[in-house]
Amino acid sequence: MMFPLDRRLLRKKLASMQTADKIRFHTRLAELTEPHSNSVVADLGCGHGNTIKYLLPRIGKKGKIYGVDNDPALLGITEHLYHDALASGPLELIQSDLDHRLPFPDDSVDRLVSHNVLECIGNKVAFINECYRVLRKSGILVMSHTDWDSQIYNSSHNDLSRKLVHLYSDTSQDWMKNSNGTLGRELNGIFAKTRFKKRYATQVYPTVNYEFRRTSYAYRISLDIMAVARSAGVPEVDVRCWYEDL
Repeated sequence: MMFPLDRRLLRKKLASMQTADKIRFHTRLAELTEPHSNSVVADLGCGHGNTIKYLLPRIGKKGKIYGVDNDPALLGITEHLYHDALASGPLELIQSDLDHRLPFPDDSVDRLVSHNVLECIGNKVAFINECYRVLRKSGILVMSHTDWDSQIYNSSHNDLSRKLVHLYSDTSQDWMKNSNGTLGRELNGIFAKTRFKKRYATQVYPTVNYEFRRTSYAYRISLDIMAVARSAGVPEVDVRCWYEDL
């Protein structure tokens, strides 16, 4: 094992990966990436391997996926979940700080995918230009980001709901060097400043939950929203009031 395995974190991430919303979304990311049977693919900020799961069946025996992340705890989960692919060769994990030069030569990668990573990057234009550098001329980059500030909950307490969602969006959590809760809506403008120029297209992917279930994306994010609210000193009575109403 190259990376440490935190079993408590593993259980948390597995529960998240098994939600229907996450399955649909990361399947869509893999589809948009369009890997073929001998593609070289890099998942930048691969985390615990959410998208890798849906990329692996698409690359065949001759393809290669590089999972790149700077967090050894998350890489430890990816290593645990995909040990067979690591042992047989289609998958390789690289610990690397994405604020620096990408660990690939020029024109060496067919497909790049990166989800919810860009807000953590200091120089966003430089990072995207690095993607351009390593991507082959016929390659594809899929970069996606949640617009955290756009979350809407059907709450009886509208002011409280807005307060908690905006607080979550505006808070830089302990593990983040940089954060931006409105980055989803800014992606198009950022790309316009990069070497991609006009060679990109924008898609919006909405997630809608009609029920507040433990298996829904909205429920799982609400737990994170409440954790941030408590850390910021929001009274527990307000946090519980919001949750119980939902």
